[in-house]
Amino acid sequence: MVIGIHVNSTKDVGFIHIKTLIKAITSRGGVVKLAALEGTAEFAGQLEFPPGASEIIFEADDVFPECDMVISLGGDGTLIKTAKRTFNRGIPVFGVNLGNLGFLAEVEVADIDEMIGRIFEGDYYIEERLMLCARVFDHPGSCREYTVLNDISLTRGNLTHSIEIKTRVDGAPLEVYPGDGVIVATPTGSTAYSLSAGGPIIDPVANAILIVPVCPHTVFMRPVIISPNRSITISLEREIDSANLSFDGVDNEMVGAGQTLEITRSAYVTRIVRFGSGSFYSMLKNKLFLRE
Repeated sequence: MVIGIHVNSTKDVGFIHIKTLIKAITSRGGVVKLAALEGTAEFAGQLEFPPGASEIIFEADDVFPECDMVISLGGDGTLIKTAKRTFNRGIPVFGVNLGNLGFLAEVEVADIDEMIGRIFEGDYYIEERLMLCARVFDHPGSCREYTVLNDISLTRGNLTHSIEIKTRVDGAPLEVYPGDGVIVATPTGSTAYSLSAGGPIIDPVANAILIVPVCPHTVFMRPVIISPNRSITISLEREIDSANLSFDGVDNEMVGAGQTLEITRSAYVTRIVRFGSGSFYSMLKNKLFLRE
């Protein structure tokens, strides 16, 4: 089995966990393809591989097409970056958590060897996560396209005043949200920015899209859950407004009046490796300190 590793080396001080992970894979006869987000030069000479068992490739776009699976070693942000490099190839992603909450990167570092053993035994399943396709139109015929796993946010950025955001669903008016902004999230993203803004937690394999106002200037505005087969159109209502548009917290740009954001279900999914059907609900209890 060929396994790619996408590591955030800033979260693995001393490269302790990457060494454990490599040993767990190579000791079972696996081949490792390694890409690093930061600190790649520091890896040289510090990683030992059994002869012929694996190879190291740094920051190469051609690392992952040859892999049967890719492991993200970091936090949820690292896994999202990994997914952006693998979703269009259908390669499963497995997250090892070195971050804080870790809703996407569900495996803790203490369980690395056990989980690698289960992978080589085939004791896992693949969970397909809905993704969004976001298109930014500056004017007819001008379009930039993004594929999103977690969420899309349109927020007032550094402005001191509130902004007004017009939303439509399948062309029909939904609401004009006055406030700090709007988040459009997938079920996967319901435990991210959306949750902090007061949105509901949605089962990550549900078919739904979530629209959540951020600090709305009225008590009557609430999150809306819609079918993923709908099309959402978002624009700024007032000429004076501008806003920060963010896709999964990775790609960002400023937009103003006259620009339009169109959001639909993506033709792609992110394939995430899971080890138990109740793992998401166990994580909710453990990560959010829910009581029985």
